[in-house]
Amino acid sequence: MSVQLAKNVKFFMQSHNIKSKTDDIDAQAIAQMGLERKLKLWQPGSTQMRLLKHLCRERMMLQAEQTTVKNQSHAWKHTYKPEESILKRLESRLIFIKAQIQEIEKEIQNIVEKDQDLAKRVSNVCSIKDVGLLSAIVIIAETNGFALFNNKAQLISYAGYDVVRKQSGNAESKTRISKKGNKNIRKALFFPATTASRFNTKMKSTYEKITERTAIKMKGNVAVQRKMLVLIYTIYKNNIPYDENYQYDKERNETQKIRRSQ
Repeated sequence: MSVQLAKNVKFFMQSHNIKSKTDDIDAQAIAQMGLERKLKLWQPGSTQMRLLKHLCRERMMLQAEQTTVKNQSHAWKHTYKPEESILKRLESRLIFIKAQIQEIEKEIQNIVEKDQDLAKRVSNVCSIKDVGLLSAIVIIAETNGFALFNNKAQLISYAGYDVVRKQSGNAESKTRISKKGNKNIRKALFFPATTASRFNTKMKSTYEKITERTAIKMKGNVAVQRKMLVLIYTIYKNNIPYDENYQYDKERNETQKIRRSQ
């Protein structure tokens, strides 16, 4: 079995000039696509990664609910003659949501600690400055431990960080990221990238370079997110801790080799 995006089937049908759309025509086109194209077979994610992904998504859902209830509570506190019973129920709901979030976080931590290999890889990823445990787990779980990715370009596209450019003749639109990917990865990287843009020297230089060129702070933040994602992928795959001076040492060694050859 192969799992394909609906738009891939749609574009395949358009390439064959199929204009009508019925169940029979769709079935025939899908069968033809399976015969003509060499499609990758679908591989289910591991039970462990699937559980981690569900827990992380439940946590995100509860965090969104927590924000909503906080806003409601704030609004009620500042209204004219607030009703105490309503405020009490909102506070009780906040306490309950907070307890559930803590319970999920503890469960995630226990799953990671039970698997020595996963725990080591997560620890290596967390050695990257400004990348926390839960942010790392979200990215690893959403990608099934990067099992289906052969290179960083596939990962960037999957997360929706691939750059889209449209140009025809003299008309050209501004470049942007596609956002046609896993939104949970982008959401998990937003705050780490925001912190890194301020306190991580290398990430800060990337942020300032993009912001200065585009005058849009969000583009600088997205560039840092993309860079952090590739870094997490590299560290996890190679199962090595982060070395802040790796690129500097690599460039220095290359320079020494050139000098020796001369």
